[in-house]
Amino acid sequence: MGFGNQMLLVVLALVLFSTITLGIYNSLSNQSTLVGRYMYLTQSFRCADKYLQKVDAESLSKGYTYIWDTYRNASFTESVSNIDYHIIINSAHCDSLGNSANPKDKYQKLNIKVWCKPAGYDTIWVGTSSKPISKILANMGV
Repeated sequence: MGFGNQMLLVVLALVLFSTITLGIYNSLSNQSTLVGRYMYLTQSFRCADKYLQKVDAESLSKGYTYIWDTYRNASFTESVSNIDYHIIINSAHCDSLGNSANPKDKYQKLNIKVWCKPAGYDTIWVGTSSKPISKILANMGV
């Protein structure tokens, strides 16, 4: 084997090694991004769950009309690890399936949307206008 063939094999080995290394680092970077986004999504769900539990407790202690008055068009901001999570809650009267908007219905539907804008990411939404996080509350007093 000549010197030229050996140099060609060394160059090919370097190209293969650098391609594999770049692929590994690219995959690690993608995984890191996914883990970061998942962390923010999980925290957004925790914020939504916190308000759902709060509304459940208030519906028992303060009543159905208090929920309507307080959460008809409410927005809150929770700060967790220097990231602001913006919680938007809308309450609407509905039937037991969440369909109608008759004010005399005995149910309320809560729709929750949460969004945050962490550094280095686009805005992350949990719940959208067409698919919010929803819960139906019954007026047990009527």
